[in-house]
Amino acid sequence: PAPPSPQPPLPPPSPPPPPCVVCITTTIQPPVSASASTVYSLTDAQCLDLSSTIIDNMQMLAFDTGAVIVTPFAQDACSLSYNATSVPAKYPFARVCGAFLSADDGALVADPLKELMKEWVESLTGGAACSSASLSGHLISSKATDPSGAASCLDASFRQACSIRRPPSPRPPQPRPPSPAP
Repeated sequence: PAPPSPQPPLPPPSPPPPPCVVCITTTIQPPVSASASTVYSLTDAQCLDLSSTIIDNMQMLAFDTGAVIVTPFAQDACSLSYNATSVPAKYPFARVCGAFLSADDGALVADPLKELMKEWVESLTGGAACSSASLSGHLISSKATDPSGAASCLDASFRQACSIRRPPSPRPPQPRPPSPAP
């Protein structure tokens, strides 16, 4: 009898999915009517503090959800500048970037990340009511994108618009006191 034919070779393992590279950018966009002197901007300390908070929170989210981070999140950029006439306009922002093992890992953190984005934005605005008068008319947002700013494997964002504060209207004149009786 003939010897049994050898088993065909196993196909090569499929390549791992590409990593989910993501940047989280928190931006302060002033109202159209703003001038450079009235724009609320980040300070260096606020930018560093916000970036550190985002980095810590991303590590916590990954741990809590089981998402695998392959490139640790780190501060990528911090801009304190504002230039409405440039194209595109430049607004103050803080950006933190990192990478998850896959899009599936990124998806694990998407919902809880939206809640954290709300907290990050409110930490700048002083709460849901935008308590800082200097933020009147500003739009503060936090968004997950790929490093180029395009849509990412991680879909999460939060925006808060601060209403324009109007100066109080002047008080109406006081009525005249009644004339004395004759």
